[in-house]
Amino acid sequence: MSRRLYTWVLLPLLVGLGHVLTLFKASLRRAFYGRYATIKKVRRFVKQNTGNTAPRVWIHAASMGEFEHVKPLIRRLHQRYQARIIVSFFSPSGYNHVRAFTGVGLFVYLPFDFPFIWKKIFQLFQPAMLLISKHDVWPNQIHMARKAGIYCALVNASLSHASSRTSFWVRSLLSPAYRSLDDVFAISPDDALRLQQDFGRKNVTVVGDTKFDQVLLRQEEARHKNLIDPSWHENARVLIYGSIWPQDARHVLAHLKQHLTEFPDLNVIIAPHDITDTNLKTLLSYLEDIPYRLYTDGVARVHKRVIIINTIGLLADMYKYGDIAYVGGSFKQGIHNVMEPAIYGLPVLFGPRHTNSFEAQSLLEHKGALLVQDAADFDQALRHLLQNADFTQQTGEQARIFAHERCGATAKIMTRLSTIL
Repeated sequence: MSRRLYTWVLLPLLVGLGHVLTLFKASLRRAFYGRYATIKKVRRFVKQNTGNTAPRVWIHAASMGEFEHVKPLIRRLHQRYQARIIVSFFSPSGYNHVRAFTGVGLFVYLPFDFPFIWKKIFQLFQPAMLLISKHDVWPNQIHMARKAGIYCALVNASLSHASSRTSFWVRSLLSPAYRSLDDVFAISPDDALRLQQDFGRKNVTVVGDTKFDQVLLRQEEARHKNLIDPSWHENARVLIYGSIWPQDARHVLAHLKQHLTEFPDLNVIIAPHDITDTNLKTLLSYLEDIPYRLYTDGVARVHKRVIIINTIGLLADMYKYGDIAYVGGSFKQGIHNVMEPAIYGLPVLFGPRHTNSFEAQSLLEHKGALLVQDAADFDQALRHLLQNADFTQQTGEQARIFAHERCGATAKIMTRLSTIL
């Protein structure tokens, strides 16, 4: 598909359809119309920074997860160059939940991908570089940035073999954009090879993933946070269910009551990925009559053995209290972040849908994780960990070593960016 066909036929149709759908869904309406305000916000930000000669950088992250992963890069750009940084999000999960981050001057929705919009934005902001986290490349965004002489790079670049981006029509649309990027920094040799083969990209540099650096930084910051009363966890073994969905709960919470009965020193933290009332109600139904306490009800005084984390942004820090972790999404669409528990030396359990994560597959190979296929499998694996302290310690240590050995991608990327700024 040509960029012109996309720009003047497909994109207007998609935007028009989006307007229709906003009539029926309030959350979509806010996200959709928020894109119309992007130029106005950029203009105001530029006016507020008149006279500031620091380099300007536009960073794009599809959602909150991609933003979390590039935080170490933002820190370095801010510390070394005092860069004026704008971060754009495609999804409401990013834009609605981010409040502030040191080094970022403005958060906006990614505007509609029309060339005249990007031309106006780049004329106003005049960034020295455009950095895109992970994979969310847009044809006109890249085309107009290159036309304006802006350095463009894809950081933490990855491409799953099951990604929709590998389909014929998507590849035909995105290949020119991928090929015109100045640099592509891939997280692994396999991802680099797929990017080269599927998009015809000749030069891809394998540097690793900055999310390892972010996990390490977050671990250091978490040391100073007191999120749970020590009396709840000091003499207990803590099992953490991280970012779980109802599809996970059906398997991993099936024997929870029995586990709590047989292992009286076991305490549990459950962190749903989606904390909407509907989702929480579904998850809580799997607890049956097990007593629990919502974190927001006053966790400092909690003495129930099950805590439900019903607020976002805490899970990565909660892993410091853990002894064993299950990472969710792996019985649904795909596994979430396994590095957050691994950095603390927790043995990691997860389900069959994990091939979207290079780290999860590698963690298995390095014997820092256990794969479970169903409720019975999870029950057996968890019992083995709870009944064999040496095995649990060894598995956790392998996870910790794996995570620490993969830090350093930020420094490698900054070596290249320093030649541009």
